[in-house]
Amino acid sequence: MLSVIVTGRNDAHGYNLHKRTALSLNCLAESLGKDDEILFVDWNSPDEMPTIVEAIADTLTADCRGLLRILRVRSAQHDRVSGFSHLPLLDPIARNVAIRRARPGNVWMLSTSTDVILAPRQPGRKLAETVAGLPPALYQAPRFDVPEALWESLDRLDPVGAIRSCLQWGVALHLNEIVEAGPVVKYDGPGDFQLLPLATAQQLCGFDERMVFTYHTDSNLAKRVVHVLGPVRSLVEQIFVYHCNHYRQSSVHHGPRRAENSWSRFFEEVDEAASRGQPAAWGLAGDTIEEIALSPIGRPRIATALEPVMTPANEPYWTSRAAPDTYNRLDYRPEHVLPFVVDLLATLPREAELGMFAATSAVLAGLAAAWDRLGFRHPILVPEKRLQLGSSAIVVAAEAEILQRATAIVFEFGSESRDPFGEFGALARLNAVSASFRRAVEHQRRRVQQRAGPSAHFIVINAINTVFERLVTNHLNFTYTPFGGRVRHGTVAVGADPLSPDVATLASWLAGKSSRLEPIPFQEIVDTLDCIEKAFAADEPAPASSTVLALLDHPRLGAVLGAEPGRWRCWTSATRTARPSRRLANALCVPISEPLFAPSPPGSKFASLEDWDKPAWARHLTLIAEAAETANSLSRHRSTWELVQLLYAVAEADPDQKMQRVRVVLPARHNLPAHLSRIYPWVQVIAAGGRRAAHSREVWPPSPGLPYDPARIRVEDRDRVLAAFDPVDLVILPDNAVLAHELAGLPEVLEQLDCSLAIGGAIVFAAETVIAGPGASDRLPGALLAQGVLERLAAEHTGLVPVGSSDWRISAATLDRLAVAGTDSERRPHFVIQIGDLFSTTAVLSWRKRRTTSSQGWAGFAEALAASLGTQAPDQHSFR
Repeated sequence: MLSVIVTGRNDAHGYNLHKRTALSLNCLAESLGKDDEILFVDWNSPDEMPTIVEAIADTLTADCRGLLRILRVRSAQHDRVSGFSHLPLLDPIARNVAIRRARPGNVWMLSTSTDVILAPRQPGRKLAETVAGLPPALYQAPRFDVPEALWESLDRLDPVGAIRSCLQWGVALHLNEIVEAGPVVKYDGPGDFQLLPLATAQQLCGFDERMVFTYHTDSNLAKRVVHVLGPVRSLVEQIFVYHCNHYRQSSVHHGPRRAENSWSRFFEEVDEAASRGQPAAWGLAGDTIEEIALSPIGRPRIATALEPVMTPANEPYWTSRAAPDTYNRLDYRPEHVLPFVVDLLATLPREAELGMFAATSAVLAGLAAAWDRLGFRHPILVPEKRLQLGSSAIVVAAEAEILQRATAIVFEFGSESRDPFGEFGALARLNAVSASFRRAVEHQRRRVQQRAGPSAHFIVINAINTVFERLVTNHLNFTYTPFGGRVRHGTVAVGADPLSPDVATLASWLAGKSSRLEPIPFQEIVDTLDCIEKAFAADEPAPASSTVLALLDHPRLGAVLGAEPGRWRCWTSATRTARPSRRLANALCVPISEPLFAPSPPGSKFASLEDWDKPAWARHLTLIAEAAETANSLSRHRSTWELVQLLYAVAEADPDQKMQRVRVVLPARHNLPAHLSRIYPWVQVIAAGGRRAAHSREVWPPSPGLPYDPARIRVEDRDRVLAAFDPVDLVILPDNAVLAHELAGLPEVLEQLDCSLAIGGAIVFAAETVIAGPGASDRLPGALLAQGVLERLAAEHTGLVPVGSSDWRISAATLDRLAVAGTDSERRPHFVIQIGDLFSTTAVLSWRKRRTTSSQGWAGFAEALAASLGTQAPDQHSFR
């Protein structure tokens, strides 16, 4: 009646994986009946290892083993469909393999995980009883997290006791907290229990196979099912789901560099049941999928294959020596070595082909005798007639053919002679195997470099305490196995493919083309690929960003996307041509230049995407809790830049933090005073007035949820403070507050603030600046900064001079991050805003007061500024 679908692989994902998997499967089986099935898709376990279910079979109950169907997806199949993913397990495709191959006639499908313990609230009630009579719908159950120290104490072979303990702990230890997550998915962690009609899952072609990164596959399925079966329903009154936490160790899904599927693309934008990008062969429809049968406990396949063809030893034990005086002894007992060789072959696909180059034939004879019993479908390939041994399980083939076809290759360096290097025939045979080994190594290296398939597995007999050990150490990625088995094994040592299209390698490749300070987040690569894929499908230029443009240079990107080469070249060219920095180049009134990657930028400059990669600047990101979030360059925003640049400029102006009194002029609510209060004991907040906020209640308190010491912040009336000339050491104006009285009022605003600024103090302010197009009354003209006019006028007429140097260039990458006012792009991170024909960005200026300025000095500044702007100087004091 029920097909339960779980996935996994034989690795070390999370904490105590083997126990967690066995415990979960046994408890799951406890809730199922004889007409149900558990489909375990083992995805991409290394070919030389058993599936995880085989590895833990002795810890599974008889009921569980009886319900299990193990579907093994091999590494070669994974490599073919992995695309950009770096994950070793592609969960949506794995689940679809099971959905396609579920038992015909089963009504319901439960998609769950091997991290959970299903606990019927009515003890002993079977899941089939719960679903009997349920109307077709998607059903979810709440998940409760169980600490590691609790579930690891459970007996994996006692599912009834484990379920009882979880239900008891849920109440006694207050574990049963239901975390809701919105109407579509109902509960947080929906993938741990999704019950729906099997026919509906097959009608929808299963999970969306484009979602090859972490998270949201279950939410995507839920939203699509809603279009067919209506709203999700709950089984909270029938079933609890206890999740065995596994977070003591980081993993690809829970580490800081995890890469998530796009929530926007795969959830928010989903408006129909069908998955438009789903391949017709979803669930690897055209592939042969191995179904693994569990051997009886204590009766492994290799024992049942070898025992009938081997004569038992005549003695209970025997002795050999691994010492300097036995170096290069090549005689060995082949019957002893044979099980160790077969062990390395036992988990290979039954379609695998074995090649063997051998100096002696005894081990080969043993393999041939057991070959049919081991289940392999192709004969062993050997290069010489003498090795055919008259066996139907062995065929002669040319060396080149063996190297091309073999999944595994055995190299045997044996001799019955006590002096094999002194006997002509033995030496010639050993040399021939050694030469074949070297040619095989070169063949495999070419094969990997040409991406013609995975490297064959090399098994070398007598490569321990012999000269042939050097072949292994010089050429293979291998394991130091003990002398007793006489076997070393591994694959040819080849450097990682630097152009592999998985996101981890793409991140490394991209880092090599940039001067980024921190490792490039995998999520940035995923987001960029998503952007490129969507734009290419729509035949529109991709929104320009430094990451997009860099990835377009990757030589394999178009091929992985399945793009026709000619169309790809045209599209990438159009994307580069459409860059805002190219379109704006001739209209800019400020210099465009690639940034100088100095460790310390100046305090006075334009917004810059690249400042995140300057160590002295980036330190201040931690003050505002933006360091992790904006490591992804696509998340970098000029509002974050402004806040950090203000703090950076303050630190440049007051490196020893000797200033005591700080005044912040706010045009609206802003978090800057809270951040400053962590540095300075006295922070005064006043409103900017003018066209912006006029009263303190309009600018403070800041956004909810920001911790700060309220005793350090004083919110005061603007008019009273300015009239009192209350002296301060530092004045800061964020968010264009300096132009709250428009450009014409700039001289008076500066004069008012300068009057109460101590000599040696500093004023740091952010100003919106026009870099192209017509001017605006609430923005500085870019040329005023780019040509050094504003700073020169201030220095000539007032006591305010720049703190350090200035840099009034803007980079192409910063210009490319353009938003258009009134469109969706304005809500996304950007550095330049287009308002009609006007293009604007943010500048921060940092000035120090070196002397007192007279009223005549300020009048002269106002007149000189007006002349530079081509306007009439305003009457002094008209803006108070």
